Amino acid sequence: MQLVATTGKYAPSQSYSIDVSTSGYTGRHVVYTIWQASHMDQTYFLCSDVNFS
Repeated sequence: MQLVATTGKYAPSQSYSIDVSTSGYTGRHVVYTIWQASHMDQTYFLCSDVNFS
């Protein structure tokens, strides 16, 4: 596993985006995302299969 980006805190919102560089990546990968709600003691996890061409 390779850390690609970390962020700080975000205010509550309907959507947000985080820019990351995928330069140099090719083929199939798994993007694993972890975030924690700042107002609660809950951690969320998300996995996405991606294919860089």
